[in-house]
Amino acid sequence: MLTTDRIGGMVFLALSLGYGYCTTLIPDYPGSEFEPVTAKTFPYILSVLGSIIAFCLLVAPASNNTKEQAQPFNWYTTIALLLAMGVYGLIVDWAGFILATILFLITGYRILGEKRLQVLLLASIPVVIIFWLFLTQALDVYLTPGQLFDGLGG
Repeated sequence: MLTTDRIGGMVFLALSLGYGYCTTLIPDYPGSEFEPVTAKTFPYILSVLGSIIAFCLLVAPASNNTKEQAQPFNWYTTIALLLAMGVYGLIVDWAGFILATILFLITGYRILGEKRLQVLLLASIPVVIIFWLFLTQALDVYLTPGQLFDGLGG
């Protein structure tokens, strides 16, 4: 039976496999072939995890809840999140990873219906700071500080 979960699983599996293929196109830095963690490692892990989750959606038993299937698709939320992602891609070089990602997460949570300011800030700022520390300190990935930060003398 073709349900919305299975259609979503097929789309997610196709995206994960396409993303996995794109990770093979990431160039290696000279000498990085002997390092355990390279620029390909994190995207490769994301691709594998996405594929596993998509496969689980495909093989999971179909839900018998007809009320859940009768809900209309929320185009406003989808389009608003796609626009937020597009704006994030446009401002990340100017605002930098930390500021742009915090703004993106706050906007995304707001689009999804969260209105409490404390939740918006606590679900955005610590996540971005921890993710930034992990990428820059543990994985030694360069993330742009942004032209705004450079203009302020950073």
